[in-house]
Amino acid sequence: MSTEQISRKHLRPRRRWHHSERGSALLFIAAIVLPFCFFLLSLTLDMALYFQEQKQAQALLDKAGIRVQRFLPYVDEARTAFESVVSESTLLKSGATSFDYRPESSASDVITLTYTRPFVPSFANLIGSDVQIPLSVRSLVRVSPFDLQIYLDTSSYLAPPLTATSGWYPSHEQPATLFQQGTLSYLHDLDGDGAPNSVDPLVASQQCFSPALLALKEAAIETYQYFASFRDNALGVGVFPAGTGAFTDVLRSYGSTSRPNESSSLTFHSWDTPFVKNEHCAAAAERESRHRHLTVPLGPDAFIGLWRGSDGGEFLIDQPSGWQVNPSYGALSVEQVIWSQSVRYHERQDTPGVLQSIAFGLFSAPPIDTRGGLINEASKQAILFAGDLPWSNGVRYVDPVSGAVNPGVESALQEALEQMGQVVESHEGIEFRLFYLAFHHEGLPGTLHDFRAGADHLGRLLERVERSFSPEVQERFTAQLFVADDAQQLSEQVISTLALSRRGGVISQ
Repeated sequence: MSTEQISRKHLRPRRRWHHSERGSALLFIAAIVLPFCFFLLSLTLDMALYFQEQKQAQALLDKAGIRVQRFLPYVDEARTAFESVVSESTLLKSGATSFDYRPESSASDVITLTYTRPFVPSFANLIGSDVQIPLSVRSLVRVSPFDLQIYLDTSSYLAPPLTATSGWYPSHEQPATLFQQGTLSYLHDLDGDGAPNSVDPLVASQQCFSPALLALKEAAIETYQYFASFRDNALGVGVFPAGTGAFTDVLRSYGSTSRPNESSSLTFHSWDTPFVKNEHCAAAAERESRHRHLTVPLGPDAFIGLWRGSDGGEFLIDQPSGWQVNPSYGALSVEQVIWSQSVRYHERQDTPGVLQSIAFGLFSAPPIDTRGGLINEASKQAILFAGDLPWSNGVRYVDPVSGAVNPGVESALQEALEQMGQVVESHEGIEFRLFYLAFHHEGLPGTLHDFRAGADHLGRLLERVERSFSPEVQERFTAQLFVADDAQQLSEQVISTLALSRRGGVISQ
């Protein structure tokens, strides 16, 4: 046998061994490697789908939160708005969603929206397993806060003069019970002969509750209640003129609304007058039983933390002590101190001074620490519920005889507005909105036509002042005039305007 034949003979078994090894490797690949690779591919696709759905759900919840926060503090309406968003989304409908807003137990205004569902990966079906991965998304939306000053006009033109022989609309207006019964009565020289006469009960009552003054009080209280129902807002409340020579009187010192009626922030002002005092208005309101529209209005049940009335029949004003404030009264509220305001006899607003006083208080206010990341994001707002167009130094913006605009009043008003705009211009990031609300009523001199013409002229003045600043400043400084036939419309307009301008920020997921 040749050497070549021997070599081939010994090599044949080795070649068969190589074929066997290759077959085992292919079997290993087919049995182990390929399924593992397929598993990795499936897992990769599952994870991609998981994170894609999570991202889409997060975007939908964030968008829903920005929309829903505009309905607050009406919680039921906000929840309905969220449910509407869910019903329009195929993705959100595939899981479980929740809406949570609890201002009564929270120090800030945060809406929590969630979306959850079990995610079943495709590889679980391959191996016959019931493995589920929880997919959970949460969006926390915090409502942007307001720094807000609300001021109520108490000028004498909001009530008939004490010398009037009858009040406004005597055919259908009736005095509050304490005035009608003579429990509260006043003497005044009505005819100038030096002998005092009794002031008509309706005239006396309307120093507190004239139709015009009541409408302004209701509008101011409604606005306060709306914004006080948010925990992150900061509010101040006052009146103008003060009746003491000052431009304004502070009723609620500027501060957080986390505790809207904290007694230390409230002041019941008593001003020296021989006629109808704030105490008399308060006493008449809390003892009124026949005319419900003369009693202090309560906030809606949907609003959290607001005054709900005094418990136990306790009175704010004590009659035996001569109609003085009861020092032991423990339920004083902003609603009460607003409602107790009487007109300042012979006093009229000085609008430029009022604007400067309010603006200074807002611009110098310290930040609210509880706002967290929104501590410097508050929009500063001033709302003046006025019973007339502006006045300055006892002179009306529109002359009651000629109907012409008084240039001195216009100049003083323009100067005050420009100074406010200059403060905004010099402080980057400050946003200031002024709302001047006025309506025509029976106590104003001149005609309705003159009032409307004066309002048009005032609106152009505000626009002219705004345009005198750069476009960047105009974005942060605005002055708006709202004029309507009644004060209730004014309240609705300003609340709607501010609610629509309110921003919401997603703070965490």
